[in-house]
Amino acid sequence: MKMSGEWVAIVDAYSSANQFAGAFKERGYPCVHVQSRSPIPDCYMKSFMPTDFEVNVVHDGDLRRTIAELKKLGVKHVIAGIETGVELADQLSEAMGLVTNGTRMSPPRRNKFEMMEAVRKHGLRAIRSMKAKSPSAIIGWMKENKFEKVVIKPLESAGNDNVAVCSNEAQVLEAFLAIFGNVNRLGLLNKEVLAQELIEGTEYVVNTVNHPEKRAVTDVIICRKVRIEDGSILYDRDDYLTEIGPTEKSLIEYTFGVLDALEINHGPGHAELFMTKDGPVLTEIAARIDGTTYRTLSREVGGASQVELTVASYINPEEFLNSPPPVLAVKHRVLICLISQSEGIIEDMPGIREIENLPSFYEISLKVELGGRLRKTRDVFTTPAYVFLIHSDRVILDKDYETLRDLEKKGLFTISSSDLHEASNIPLQGHRT
Repeated sequence: MKMSGEWVAIVDAYSSANQFAGAFKERGYPCVHVQSRSPIPDCYMKSFMPTDFEVNVVHDGDLRRTIAELKKLGVKHVIAGIETGVELADQLSEAMGLVTNGTRMSPPRRNKFEMMEAVRKHGLRAIRSMKAKSPSAIIGWMKENKFEKVVIKPLESAGNDNVAVCSNEAQVLEAFLAIFGNVNRLGLLNKEVLAQELIEGTEYVVNTVNHPEKRAVTDVIICRKVRIEDGSILYDRDDYLTEIGPTEKSLIEYTFGVLDALEINHGPGHAELFMTKDGPVLTEIAARIDGTTYRTLSREVGGASQVELTVASYINPEEFLNSPPPVLAVKHRVLICLISQSEGIIEDMPGIREIENLPSFYEISLKVELGGRLRKTRDVFTTPAYVFLIHSDRVILDKDYETLRDLEKKGLFTISSSDLHEASNIPLQGHRT
């Protein structure tokens, strides 16, 4: 295919964002990768596809130097890949006079405390939150507000990194010490800790692609989680909805308000929310694609692709604006996060082969390998695998889910305690990373 003279720069094209370069190149746009920092975090290294790019530019903190390199190539579009690329993508696109979300609201797009304040100031319901440099400050805030339980998490991370539900001082102290002063999963130093009131309700994800004249919803997902004994919250399954009812319409309307509040007017948005008895409320939002979005999977279920719509919104806005509203998936789809309560070196995977024989099985994304180390699952970075089930019959799909969890209890892996090399996990992003 003949390539356009316009280049696209993708900042931190890891995890699910590694699909962008291929999607742009299919439409004739060569891509340059911008690496926001060096080295690439270990947890993302295996998901980076350097051969998809003509050039890799490593940002050394000098914005003018990076801009000069991009202008030399003829870059006309800059987009963020994963969470770590959001702020740099904003800086580059704004300084180069390109389509941009701008830098004015960059901090609250990343900092979860500032995010809640921005949502509140916009007149929308927001979770009561505080940030602290000491556990005593959190305990005092908890008592002052008479919270029986609070959620403790890093201010700027992803993938359920060190998220814990705490109901007493000892749990708050343990959760605080696990975060404060430590480097999080995104390679950032946790200088403060976020505490939030615990919200009860049904958790959803609303994925969008945005333009000042149009917001398109690509996915509405019900997220189910489990809480284990140590207080960690783990993802169980994500159910992609095929229909939009009154509840979902309310969530979508609220999400559009949040996008307005954070000035996410170009490109993808990934919102995590709760529907409570008092209505929808935001957990967090990100100006990038969902970490578990796959172009091929979207095609298989007959739904919209957040990747492909994002590409269209940048290089052919008229196509995006004139296209009909995206259709949610026709087939039922479930994403399951495997949960391991064992540790050791993987010698065999007999249970994985049984999962692959389930009637609704579509694909498995393994994060471990033979001879590698199986860890206890404590977040999305330590899940052994993601399993995608697809079927037109919801009953069959749900039965396969139950079978999968039964197999998991029996043990999917044959493990030993021999100290062999460790396999690198490849995380998805967003609320998944």
